[in-house]
Amino acid sequence: MLDEKKPLVSICVLTYQHEKYIEQALDSFLSQETTFPFEIVIHDDASKDKTAEIIRRYAEQYPDIVKPLLQEKNQFSQGIFNVSGVYNYPRARGKYIAFCDGDDFWTDVHKLQRQVDYMEAHPECTLAIHAAMFVAEDGTPTGEMRPYSEDRTLTMEDVILARSQYPSSSMLFQTELAQSLPEFYYQAPVGDVPLHLAMAIKGTVYYDNTIMSVYRLGAPESWVTTLAKGNRLERQKKELSHNIAMRQMYERIDVHTDYQYHKAIAATLLRWEFKYHLPAEDYKSAMGKQYKEIRQSEYGFVDRCYILFRSLIPGKIYNGVRDRLAAMKGNK
Repeated sequence: MLDEKKPLVSICVLTYQHEKYIEQALDSFLSQETTFPFEIVIHDDASKDKTAEIIRRYAEQYPDIVKPLLQEKNQFSQGIFNVSGVYNYPRARGKYIAFCDGDDFWTDVHKLQRQVDYMEAHPECTLAIHAAMFVAEDGTPTGEMRPYSEDRTLTMEDVILARSQYPSSSMLFQTELAQSLPEFYYQAPVGDVPLHLAMAIKGTVYYDNTIMSVYRLGAPESWVTTLAKGNRLERQKKELSHNIAMRQMYERIDVHTDYQYHKAIAATLLRWEFKYHLPAEDYKSAMGKQYKEIRQSEYGFVDRCYILFRSLIPGKIYNGVRDRLAAMKGNK
């Protein structure tokens, strides 16, 4: 029997400068049609816009559901990268946690019920995910986010070797595991990938190929947009730093699992090694024989031609010509 007072699901939400999006997100959570109670555990990381004001309004309107934590000092800038694991997951009272960033939203009113029904019927499943829709910053659909082409149960090896990103707005996972995450989670530069892996270590992952949420591209303070800010050298530096941190994360997972998944992790490390050469503009190394399968399977014909071309042209010459052409274009 379900406890009618205790939520079965805690919807954990992160916000920062989400004034334009947070109402749509909260409305999509509140519109969920379920046979069980749920709560919305929301953390705002000291937004400078009206995000916190909007959250307060919803908390006053739905005091039994919306549980805010509004920071006065930005925690991410203090080095707390996985804010959810520090501030939201410990507060979750539900058996399950559903995650969604404040600039994304859900598109199916039965999303929670559908995922919970599966998790309840499959106690070995520690994480459920599903397909999502890409939308532009203004909400215009731009494509689909489908890591796989059909419903499937994933193993730890599948998650390690995943080439496509799992929609963060699709995740439903066991709260008990989220409240005792391994050290590699807190040392990682991102929150979603180490969470996927931490859950997969403990059980199975289920992918539902139904689109039930949105992943917004181009939001001003999103991780992808932040990486793209700055001039070319600044972007390269950030990408290289992120790449190194991700490789270190997989190395820590290898140790954490006593090298049980070493073969899959080694293959993933090779991919990150290859990806490191591109922003470093070390195209000669990127053309190494050990990366042939990666180039052939993960990069299109045009990209492969570009990598080959850059491996034959000295970087200083290419960059000099490019900068000269950019200057000429700017003077027109």
